[in-house]
Amino acid sequence: MILRSAHIIQQKPTYVISDLHIGDGSKKDNFCSNDRENLFYKLLDHVEKQNGEIIFTGDLFEFWRFKPEQIIEKRRYLLDRLNEMDVSYIPGNHDIAALKLCEEENLIHPFFKKTRRPFLKKINKTKFKFMHGHELDPFITDTFNNCGRILNVFAKVVDLRPNSCILASDVFSDIVLEAGERILHVWKTLTNEMNEAMQHFRTLMPNNQVNYLLRGIRTYKMLSRYYKDKQQGLYDIAVVGHTHKAGIFDNWYFNSGSWTGTMNNFLLIQPDGNIEPYDWTECGPRANNTIITC
Repeated sequence: MILRSAHIIQQKPTYVISDLHIGDGSKKDNFCSNDRENLFYKLLDHVEKQNGEIIFTGDLFEFWRFKPEQIIEKRRYLLDRLNEMDVSYIPGNHDIAALKLCEEENLIHPFFKKTRRPFLKKINKTKFKFMHGHELDPFITDTFNNCGRILNVFAKVVDLRPNSCILASDVFSDIVLEAGERILHVWKTLTNEMNEAMQHFRTLMPNNQVNYLLRGIRTYKMLSRYYKDKQQGLYDIAVVGHTHKAGIFDNWYFNSGSWTGTMNNFLLIQPDGNIEPYDWTECGPRANNTIITC
């Protein structure tokens, strides 16, 4: 009997989560506010019931504000549980140190063995690229990360709210990253270095629709960078985090949002390759209605 090869379709759903910015459990840990920690455990229960896998696309931890040892000491039960689950973990710019942790001989927790760099995965013949997004962000450099640690000192002085983490908040990150993107935009305009991807992208998204984007020029520019890679055939669908804005654009860009704002977001990829954004609530998953459409 001759056995013919067949395309094997993934039989379980994939949950994509990013930007939780988990800290050490102190009053400055955003993950402790608004019942987020309890909600996250309920989401993990849901994933296990669905026999699903999880891909964390960056900034799972807040290493800018807290030392890894502090987080592990407080979150050991959570890390133990994640280590037992089918999980992949791509670090972002706030927890990039995890790449070094996973390479150390004396591993501080076995969960960090699940750490990996951005990767491609084919689901039902569609190439998905999983990444945080800072990899294509020219504003996120080693210098910026070092400045971010300096800003921690500033945050401790100005942030008087007892249950917040200013560097993990959407308001603060919006201001800093949007300002940086505008500086880059002005520089490129003055030097006449027009990005080829921007020219292609404008055919998809008229200028009058930019106003609908939550992060203005920053979201516009980030989308153009992903689009350039897509045009080169590097992937069919970009699955990212980083901007903290959950949504979809033109059925090829999907952002997993964050757990630092008013909603706790995630993406669900079905075995047939269908992907949709959701919010996780006390009542379970709820379709996200704040998607970006052209």
